[in-house]
Amino acid sequence: MDTIVRLLTTVVPMAYLLAVVAYVFDFVGFHPAAARSARRLLNVALALHAAQLGLRGVLYVHVPLASGAEVMGTVAFAIAGVYLLVERRTGVERTGAFVIGAVWILQTLSTALLEPVTQFPALLRSPLFGLHTGSAVLGYAAFGLSAVYGVLSLQLHRALKRQRFGVIFNRLPSLDVLTRMSLSAAAVGVGFLGVAIVLGMIWASRTFPGFVFDPKVALTVAVWLAYLSVLVAYRWLKWSRRRAIGFLLAAFLLLVAAALATAFALPSFHAFV
Repeated sequence: MDTIVRLLTTVVPMAYLLAVVAYVFDFVGFHPAAARSARRLLNVALALHAAQLGLRGVLYVHVPLASGAEVMGTVAFAIAGVYLLVERRTGVERTGAFVIGAVWILQTLSTALLEPVTQFPALLRSPLFGLHTGSAVLGYAAFGLSAVYGVLSLQLHRALKRQRFGVIFNRLPSLDVLTRMSLSAAAVGVGFLGVAIVLGMIWASRTFPGFVFDPKVALTVAVWLAYLSVLVAYRWLKWSRRRAIGFLLAAFLLLVAAALATAFALPSFHAFV
C-alpha cells in the first residue's frame, strides 16, 4: 500500500495541472468543450486526491493533518471540493483557472515537503482531534476561496476604472457576483474556524493545560477576530464592498504569516511530528 500512496502523491499534482490547463482553455475561449473537460478532469483529480488522503490515513493510522505538508494537501483538497460544489450550484465556471491554479500550487508544495513519517502520537487518532482539524481545514479552505475571489474582484474593479475591457473583463463573472462570493466564503470560514477553535480548546484542555499561552492558539484567534471584524464592519458600519475586500485580503495575509511563523519560527504544541 505504501507504494500506491507514494504513486498517488506524485500523480495528484499532475492531475490538478491538467484540470488547470483545461480551465485556462475555457477562460480564454479556446474550445467550447473545455469547460466540460475541465470539470471531468477536476473530478478525476479529486478522486485521486481523496484516495491518496484516505490511504495515507489508513496506512499510518492517523488523521492526515499532522504536519504542515499534510495540512496544505488537505486544504488543497477542501478548496477544490468546495469550489466544485460552488461551480455546480452557481454555474460559474470562469473562475476555475484561478481557484484550481491555487489548489495546484498548494498540492505541489505539499508533495514537495511531505516527509516519510510513519509513526504518529496516539493523540492524533482522537476523534475530537479529527473534528477540530477538519473544521479548521474547511475554514482555511473558505478563506482561501475568499482571497481568490477578492483578488479577482479588485482586478475587475481596476479594469472597469481604467476602462480596459480585455479578456479579464469579458470572461469573469460580474463585479457584484465576485464580491458577494468573496464575502460569503469569508463568512463560511469564520463559522468553521470558530467551531475549530472551540473544539480545539476542549481537546487541548484535556492534554495541554497551558494551551492558552501557545502562539498558534493566539494567532488563530487573532485571524478569526480579524475576519469577524471585517464582516461586522461591512454589515453594521456599512463599509463599501471594495474596502471590505481589501481588509479581507489583509486578514488572509495575516493568516499566511501566522501559519508560516508557527510552522518555522514559533514553538507550539501543534508541532506533533
